[in-house]
Order: sequence, then structure tokens, then C-alpha cells
Amino acid sequence: MLFHSRRVNTCFGKTTGFMCTEAPAMEVLQDFAKHENFQDLLLECAWKQTEMWQTPEHRDALDNLIKGVMDAPTPRRTFFQAFMSLLKLHNKTETPPEFSKVCDEAIQLSIRKWHHYQSALRTLIFRCCRISSNSLSFMTRASFVRVCADQPRKS
Repeated sequence: MLFHSRRVNTCFGKTTGFMCTEAPAMEVLQDFAKHENFQDLLLECAWKQTEMWQTPEHRDALDNLIKGVMDAPTPRRTFFQAFMSLLKLHNKTETPPEFSKVCDEAIQLSIRKWHHYQSALRTLIFRCCRISSNSLSFMTRASFVRVCADQPRKS
């Protein structure tokens, strides 16, 4: 499916999701997500439309959509789950300890991912250093290794 609309072209550009400045473009993206069965995009589209989480019927559908994508939790997905938990707490359909548990899980997942990114970045830097070691001077390599050695390593 090709999009030639100028409004749709304004939607792309963020790596964490899709940003649309106009409602018709969001509706086009939502239709595309439904047609392609792209649940994460459908969740992003529903998130950007406030009427999707205002009524109980829409909230239930949104909650089911979140549960459908939680087979592989990400910080972004757990953020959606925590927001829905906050709405349930506000509507008195969830208790404060349940809300705290969801928030704690989201925080812990974010911390684990952040810690993993640091070790993955360190590994990537070492690989790049090995690949380009011929072009680096001995002094630069020695100072780079000294700086990287000072960083705590994950066991």
C-alpha cells in the first residue's frame, strides 16, 4: 500500500514511534496498522487519539491490545500498561498495590534494558577499535583501553 498524501508524510521520522500532527493522517496509519495486523503501530495510533482511552469500551479494547503485544515486553509497551493501570486506579477498578506492581515492573525492565545497552555499546566500541586499530596510533589505543577498563563490567 503506497501513501502519496502530504499529511501522511508528516507522520514518519521518530524512531520510538510515529508522530502525526493531523488527525486524518493518524486515521490512515491506524487503518494501515489494522490491515497489516501491525499491533505496535495500532497501539501507537490509539495512544495518540485521546478518545481511544476516554470511554470504558475503548479502554477495554486498548487494554486487550496491550495484552496482545506484551508477549515480548519492552519499556514502551510497559509504559502503556502502566498508563492503563493508572486509569484503572483512577476509576477504582484497580487497587494501589496492583498499580505499584505494574509501575515497578516497568521501571525494572527499563533499568535492565538500559544496563544491557551500556554493555552492548561497550562491546561495539571494542569491536570498532579492533577493526580500525591499524588507523589508530598506539597512544590513542592505549588511552582508549584505559578509559574503557575503568568502566564497570557486567559479569
